[in-house]
Amino acid sequence: EHGEETEFHGDHANVEELRTWAKEICSPLVREITFENGEELTEEGLPFLIMFYDPEKLESIRLFKHVIKARFEKERESINFIIADGVKFAHPLKPLGKSRADLPVLAFDTFRHMYLYKRFKSIAKPGKLEQFVADLHSGKLHQNFHNPVPNAIEMEDEELAFDPYSDEYLDDDGRRPSLADKLDDAEEEIEHMEEAHAMHKEQEKKDRVEMERRKLEEPDVDHEVEGDDPSRPVPVKSVLKKLKPSENR
Repeated sequence: EHGEETEFHGDHANVEELRTWAKEICSPLVREITFENGEELTEEGLPFLIMFYDPEKLESIRLFKHVIKARFEKERESINFIIADGVKFAHPLKPLGKSRADLPVLAFDTFRHMYLYKRFKSIAKPGKLEQFVADLHSGKLHQNFHNPVPNAIEMEDEELAFDPYSDEYLDDDGRRPSLADKLDDAEEEIEHMEEAHAMHKEQEKKDRVEMERRKLEEPDVDHEVEGDDPSRPVPVKSVLKKLKPSENR
């Protein structure tokens, strides 16, 4: 990133090792969906674990990337890990009962159904997101979609013993980030904000009008029930594969 070169330090005679390294460089584990590459990503045929972020609050991107790279490399061939601008891609949030105020929002999109992960920050706690992924593979999410379990009184999630957005947590090797690290992070944030800023003000006004219109056309979706399991699916159909730029502009 940012013009830096990446050197291969493995065995140059090992073709498979070189191919794996090249794939990681050319096709990052976490990718961003846009109107330009959306069709290409969906044609890969893998379910999306998609995180919708607020373009003015980018800490969630760092947390999501850190968790996925540290704990889900083995899922590269079975899941597409995606981030999406929750302002540009506001339409898929509406069937989930979510809006910009709820970002970040994390969900599986299998292109048949969408399953909402209800407490985004809990992905920092080992085992939470892993269980959500395991429930997708086992078919539990699909089964609960068609045969939802009646609401029951459940224990609240434990409070995290650390701030998942802190530099100490997000740094891979446990060291405090250097000035160069912070400058790189700042440069990345500025690039995202400059790219989005030009259209957000105008689009926010259009989104408000569009949201009011759609409220009259679409049935209400139940919002999150306090105490629900974060891996419990929300029964809605996938709309991402039908998304067109005109629906968000």
